[in-house]
Amino acid sequence: MMKDQSPLPHLSLASPQRATDTCATPRNMMIWLKPLRQGALSLGLLVMPLSGTAQDPPPQNVVTSPTRALQGDEAAAHNPLIPTVGLLGQSLASHPTSDAASGIARTMATRAANDEIQTWLSRYGNARVQLNVDKNFTLKDSAFDWLLPLYNDERWTVFSQLGARNKDRRNTLNAGLGVRTLQGGWLLGVNSFYDYDLSGHNRRLGLGLEAWTDYWRLSGNQYLRLSDWRASRDITDYDERPANGFDIRINGWLPTLPQLGGSFIYEQYRGDHVALFGRNTLQANPYAFTAGINYTPFPLLTLGLDERRGKGGQHDTQVSATLTYRLADDGSAQLDSSRVAAMRTLANSRHDFVERNNDIVLAYRQPNLLNISSTEYLEGYAGESAAIQVSINSKHAIDYLDWQNTASFLLAGGSINVLPNNSLALIYPPYNQQGENRYNIDVIAYDIKGHRSNLSTTRIQVLQSQREIVPTILAGNLIVTQDNAKADGSAQNAVRARVTDANGNPLANQ
Repeated sequence: MMKDQSPLPHLSLASPQRATDTCATPRNMMIWLKPLRQGALSLGLLVMPLSGTAQDPPPQNVVTSPTRALQGDEAAAHNPLIPTVGLLGQSLASHPTSDAASGIARTMATRAANDEIQTWLSRYGNARVQLNVDKNFTLKDSAFDWLLPLYNDERWTVFSQLGARNKDRRNTLNAGLGVRTLQGGWLLGVNSFYDYDLSGHNRRLGLGLEAWTDYWRLSGNQYLRLSDWRASRDITDYDERPANGFDIRINGWLPTLPQLGGSFIYEQYRGDHVALFGRNTLQANPYAFTAGINYTPFPLLTLGLDERRGKGGQHDTQVSATLTYRLADDGSAQLDSSRVAAMRTLANSRHDFVERNNDIVLAYRQPNLLNISSTEYLEGYAGESAAIQVSINSKHAIDYLDWQNTASFLLAGGSINVLPNNSLALIYPPYNQQGENRYNIDVIAYDIKGHRSNLSTTRIQVLQSQREIVPTILAGNLIVTQDNAKADGSAQNAVRARVTDANGNPLANQ
């Protein structure tokens, strides 16, 4: 039904003054009624654009009923113009002046505008401001949320929820859409949120389910990252991204004392280094249980105390004060303690805020800031020289190289010398007939920030010499084992020789 937008009815006002009174002449009457006509015109221009149609959703907490005839005081309560018109007649009769008519016109416009603004605000949902008090009694973490109904009927509600918050020196925006429906004694809902970290440029998607009834609420949320690894603004030389996870939330209130309630939350996130308890406490696949109590002395204020305990004995305690302002209610209603009980029922919870974690939980990793590679393989003969070359990729300047596993090479008779260009000069040890003659030398790089590189290994093989054998008689390695044989053509003398290479190393099978 369209609201009546017809012109205001013409008013015939009788004055108690005599006909000879100059102010009662038709001409003068028109002069002092001129401001009234202007005020009525202004009222019509103000009211008509705000009138709306029957398709507009009814205000929250207002019960609608079929149209019926209104009589007496009831009609006056539903039409703010009726008492104002009466006041106009009385005032003009007792104060027939231009100022009185102008004042009454302004009163009419003000009352009508206030009523229309109140109706308009009722369509714009609830606002919530949260003040958090940490263990140092500071208010550095704060948040603002606004739930805006987009569509309402007897069973369905479509809404959006917008939010902004600051936590751990990060500013985060939340934007969500949701649908709720009344099914028997339950309010069932689904919602989807887009979370954006303005400070770190992290993005996340949230999907939620709701099942609410009188004095009890069950909610579940899934959190999925939309952005990948990027340089962290909190931890130097680390990358960060949103961690995937979920939570389950239960809220309840005592029917006999609806001001007092309790909550329980279970949450878990996946990743090797997740900051569920802050960036200074990184854990693999962390989880947490949170139990809390809350007290709402009147609709505007809720006080809360939450204790969270998680993996590895981690825990924290949070005290909160939340201000929830229902735009459709006036100031006295916000402070009326008798209205708290109605807040816990389905009839008055269709426009309550979605229960979820609006802060993005982050996972961290340390990228490959320092990488080293060395010569893979070297081979040579005893006494020859060679060098191990290294290649380094580093974000920061190199502090030093740590050469490891050199003891066996040195004990075998080899030698090493660290060169200024980060390479290692070496001389091969003697060939060992009874050994494998294989050696490994490792190297690790460290930068000026203390970062450690990977370990790189060089394999070394000492080769067997193929040089001409030096006559052992010259070296005194010839031993006569049988001598003075008879010269009978069959007896023999025997000699044993020790064959070595040029370095004096014994040669096998010679």
